[in-house]
Amino acid sequence: SSWRFWIFGYLSLYPESPRGVVPIAQLSCSGNLITPQYTKSVMRQATSFPQLIAGFVCQSPDVVVSPGLLQLTPGVSLAESTDTLGQQYNSPLAVVCEGGADLAIVGRAIVSADDPAHAALKYKTLLWEAYQQRVNSQAVRED
Repeated sequence: SSWRFWIFGYLSLYPESPRGVVPIAQLSCSGNLITPQYTKSVMRQATSFPQLIAGFVCQSPDVVVSPGLLQLTPGVSLAESTDTLGQQYNSPLAVVCEGGADLAIVGRAIVSADDPAHAALKYKTLLWEAYQQRVNSQAVRED
């Protein structure tokens, strides 16, 4: 695929430079062109370049199989819903605790807010609380 050619080209030009590529394996909008076969292909190709891949943009914790890779999850909003553009939103708690996100991607919910700075701080707080809840529940299960 063209993705592999891009990676080989990049690595030949910059063999020693620090990097962290985050391929898109899944999206949060309905009607997108990403199929389960595409997701599997991205994962298979990415495992060929462990020195390059930092994580994946995805919705499911089943995609990121290595604990050393980050899961970036888009489509975060306070209310789980959809919009007129087909975006399927999940709450901060759902993406972190149920979906396994390491990093949440919050777009329109912040930039379209009446006070974007206040909205960003609210998401920061809610996402941190969700992360603490996930870590604490994992610690309880390990005991």
